[in-house]
Amino acid sequence: MRLFIRYLLPGYLLLCLACGRTGGQDPWRSAGGRLEQQGNGVLSGLPPGVSVSREENTPAGAFLYFESGEDSLGGYRQWHGFRIAALERATALYRRLPWWLEPVFIDSESGIPPETQLLLWERTDRSFGLLVPLLDQGYRLALAGDSTGFRVEADNNCPGGPARRLRGAYIARGDDSYRMLAQAFRAIVGQDGPGRLRSDKQPPGWIDYLGWCTWNAFYHQVTHEKVLEGLRSFDRGGIQPGFVILDDGWQEATAYGFLDEETYLAGLGENRERFPLGLGATVAAAKKDFGVRDFLVWHTLQGYWRGIDPRSPELAAYDTYRSRGRSNRPLGGEFARWAAFDYNVVRPEAVAAFYDDYHARLASQGVTGVKVDNQSHLEFMTYGLGPLTEVMGAYRRALESSVERHFGASSIINCMSLGSEVLFQAAGSTVTRNSNDFFPDDPSSHRDHLVNNAYNSLLTAQLVLPDWDMFQSGHPWGAFHAAARAISGGPVYVSDKVGEQDFGLLAAVALPDGRVLRCVEPALPTPDILFRDPRREDVLLKLFSRNRAGTFMLGAWNCRSSPEAGAALSDSLSVSLVPGTSPDKLYAVWAFGGGRPCLRTWRETWPATLKNAGFELYTISALDQGVAPLGVVSMFNSAGIFESCGWANPGAYRLDLLAGGEISLYSARLPARVVSSRGPLEFRFDPDSGLLRFTVEGLEAAEVRVLY
Repeated sequence: MRLFIRYLLPGYLLLCLACGRTGGQDPWRSAGGRLEQQGNGVLSGLPPGVSVSREENTPAGAFLYFESGEDSLGGYRQWHGFRIAALERATALYRRLPWWLEPVFIDSESGIPPETQLLLWERTDRSFGLLVPLLDQGYRLALAGDSTGFRVEADNNCPGGPARRLRGAYIARGDDSYRMLAQAFRAIVGQDGPGRLRSDKQPPGWIDYLGWCTWNAFYHQVTHEKVLEGLRSFDRGGIQPGFVILDDGWQEATAYGFLDEETYLAGLGENRERFPLGLGATVAAAKKDFGVRDFLVWHTLQGYWRGIDPRSPELAAYDTYRSRGRSNRPLGGEFARWAAFDYNVVRPEAVAAFYDDYHARLASQGVTGVKVDNQSHLEFMTYGLGPLTEVMGAYRRALESSVERHFGASSIINCMSLGSEVLFQAAGSTVTRNSNDFFPDDPSSHRDHLVNNAYNSLLTAQLVLPDWDMFQSGHPWGAFHAAARAISGGPVYVSDKVGEQDFGLLAAVALPDGRVLRCVEPALPTPDILFRDPRREDVLLKLFSRNRAGTFMLGAWNCRSSPEAGAALSDSLSVSLVPGTSPDKLYAVWAFGGGRPCLRTWRETWPATLKNAGFELYTISALDQGVAPLGVVSMFNSAGIFESCGWANPGAYRLDLLAGGEISLYSARLPARVVSSRGPLEFRFDPDSGLLRFTVEGLEAAEVRVLY
């Protein structure tokens, strides 16, 4: 027995823990209307028919099943009465509009908005809880608060449906919110899921270049000459976009109403009045005369806003479904306003041929990708056609297959697509618009834009690469947005009007050849503000991300709105706010714009006071035997210039650069020499601050060694 206790029992207990059970107990257990995890209450008020799965039950989380006691589940079903045990505060991500997510910050279940797609909460014991509604058997599930606590809703977008047991939600509890989110979505996607994790998908190459979109520059009045004049204005300023997005306004469309949204696709070609030489001439000139690498064009998932023109002879080959928008769920506010239109959409069984014909024609004219809008609106356009998630799944598979065939894998920007029926089925694409639009003429929108993008990424970044949308460099809020794009990890593209660029600002995000210094992970809110609203509380919006060479970015923005809008705001920053940093290391912290790097311990705090709409970006770099790479002084993501860094041998610190520039490091001692792959370099060293600087000429990749 002593031999068993000493040598075999520890291994047995580890095996039990790995299997999710100790002493024959499931980590998650539901009984008497309560859900517990390892003896800790998590939910109460579970209605009949709600249970936790034994088969998919691990310490990290479990799947909840929802069963109807009626003969028919129907197309819409609710389960009421859920309460969260030990709730301190929570952040809910919900669909305020059919296509966009927004965060709301709450302290009770009744505050959970309808259409909530993720609920993250902090408990009174300072652990965290997570609830993610899922897709199953044609149904999409969501949460909503009410007088009983909160409810779970299931909707298949059809008048009826047979009785069934739905695997409807994933629940988790843990001490690290970021790890808990990653583990949850790894379990949700699984081996057989219809979607894939972002980390398992390769983004398109064009996201590493600055882009230009025609939308805010020309809106619907875009033409061949306007596109080329816009590119000429970039050329004159010395920064050339690597990709172009030709947005709405280029297609053949027929209007039957008074709104732009009441229009139908009339054909697969371009509007010949605006592009008299054909779309191919515009694409060819952009590539030949201005060095544009990739040219993307816009269309909606359904062809145009209301589908395809039922009177078009060219489009008569595609079998369509005509409907008036409706829903099983009682819709209010913005949802109701956007649902009730007349639609004519290609049926799921014909949509693969539609996309194939459309994209083949575009590819023949030199187009290399698409921006596909209006995706989550498919729900209201196809009521009764089939189970919601199956109809969307057919569209997604057809779209992504066509894009890969004609443009290359993942060469698509998914837009208006933040409904879970899209996000959970984006298997072959990753770049996805992460918030409502950049609105240049709405001063009140810019704080919301950043806050929404930051918190939405808690969900979206698990499945796709969040795209924080275009902005205008010459806009009064241009720097505010540009700094956020620099840390976002997603594409960076502008919608500048001709001659209204701020080339100094563009040079802070892009090299002269158009390449951007992009973080390798999506930016997320720091742990201290996960459940706080930077627009209404006295906290800065703080974001963190990571670069290729192991350096980190920490950014702060003053997003405070009424009633104290306009006032400066102070907050504390620390290296410890950045997950992935270590309490055992010393860090060089370098603010954008240069100056002296500061050495900080992991827990050490420093104050940040930002004026209204102000921001600051910091490079955070761990000291490695007295050296820490900092980067290019003139760029927001300074350390993004490094492909890799480290000691080549005890006397030589190696830097692999993506391009040349004025490079800075922290060094605890004076080096003997600095040499590049093209010869020796002159350097400057300040022994008081430890700042080491040297210049590498050219835009080509280079290897530099600092010799001691």
